[in-house]
Amino acid sequence: VIDNRDAPLIQAEGLELENLVKGRQFLDNHFQAYVNSVEHLVNGDVVNTRSDLNNRECYHKFVDTFNDKCMNIAENSYVLGKLYQFVNICEQSSATGAEAALTQLADIYHAYQIVKANGIPDENIIVFHYDDIANNKENKYPGKVFNNPDHKDVYHGVPKDYTGDDVTPTNFLKVLLGDKDLESSGKKVLNSGPNDNVFVFFDDHGAVDLVAFPKTYLYGENLTSTLKEMHTQNKYNKLVFYIEACEAGSMFAKLLPTDINIYATTASSPTESSYAWYDDTELGTYLGDEYSIHWMEEAEQATDTTTLEDQFQWTKTKTTKSHVQHYGDLSIAKLPLSQFLGTYTKTLIYINLMNLHLLRRV
Repeated sequence: VIDNRDAPLIQAEGLELENLVKGRQFLDNHFQAYVNSVEHLVNGDVVNTRSDLNNRECYHKFVDTFNDKCMNIAENSYVLGKLYQFVNICEQSSATGAEAALTQLADIYHAYQIVKANGIPDENIIVFHYDDIANNKENKYPGKVFNNPDHKDVYHGVPKDYTGDDVTPTNFLKVLLGDKDLESSGKKVLNSGPNDNVFVFFDDHGAVDLVAFPKTYLYGENLTSTLKEMHTQNKYNKLVFYIEACEAGSMFAKLLPTDINIYATTASSPTESSYAWYDDTELGTYLGDEYSIHWMEEAEQATDTTTLEDQFQWTKTKTTKSHVQHYGDLSIAKLPLSQFLGTYTKTLIYINLMNLHLLRRV
């Protein structure tokens, strides 16, 4: 039995779903038409296979052109899931000239609560988050964000260092490098040195060789270049970098050196998606992401002897929908987790990043 008073709402939801399906059909047709137009240049199946990315210059031209001429890819996660077709075109070409928001934000807030509880002061924590969930009119619990079925609020106390339009790749990279102009404008930057350990957690949508921000994206080469520059400038002793995103492994595979004291883990391999976790029937949404939920829940149970390797193996075993990876200097994984996530007696540097719109779909 349906109350007639619900009819307008049901009609509106039906129209929204219809528009969503039509939009995806349009994108499917758009990509297929383009693939057909270059079919004579390609030696293989562009749509149903996934090639490893080697020709980054070619791929970047495809992505940038599509972003400039067609649509903003950072604002449409469905498009991100189709960018592998550009990889296939570049890698299979016979001619050299063929050149939901809630889950990620909750992950970020949860991560903040962990390091805060471990004794790291706010002055040593830098948080990027779009900040459009807690007080959104669609939030059933105003001012609160949940990351697990217990509905424990993880939003309280989260700093607003970079929110809204300030959440950009440019600001993120400047923060990592300790940009003085940004600091002089009143913004937090990473003022670390050769004796400091740094932990970075990034959580958002992704595609091959890129991670998304609210209105743009960041390539793996640009991130790696900045990390190399940090090493040259003695900005850290050891640096640990976690990424939750689809195709997250492509941000480091074949890019991250093994000799610059950086250890990275990712939610997925270079050629697969990562997935949401904790489907909350009351709220009608997922509360987090599988990889992020598992590493954080392990961190909350960790002891002083728990190592990064222990956490990696735990997370890798628990994460069943994608294949957790690690890159860089793997010897760093032998170090205690507490040297990066903190304990009640240590004060270390921590950067936490999130940049996602509320209405993106999981």
